[in-house]
Amino acid sequence: MGTIYNRSVMEKAKEYYKRDYTDGYRRKCEFYLKAIQDALESENVPKIEYSVAKLDYFLRRQKEYLDKKQDNIFCERLGIDKKSK
Repeated sequence: MGTIYNRSVMEKAKEYYKRDYTDGYRRKCEFYLKAIQDALESENVPKIEYSVAKLDYFLRRQKEYLDKKQDNIFCERLGIDKKSK
């Protein structure tokens, strides 16, 4: 039987454990690139497939992060407040 948590406790925990990707997903991409290299050396096909899928996911997320970052910089330079849109 699982523990029932108060909603505010879960919200606090969610905020506390919120990940901060100040450099986007670069570290995740580097991690999975290394995992692919290691799996290739050991010829571990399931690990290669898993790592390639994860790298693909984080590369897409990194692209989204960079696009958003560039958009924010562009708006800032033009003096556009994106929050008021």
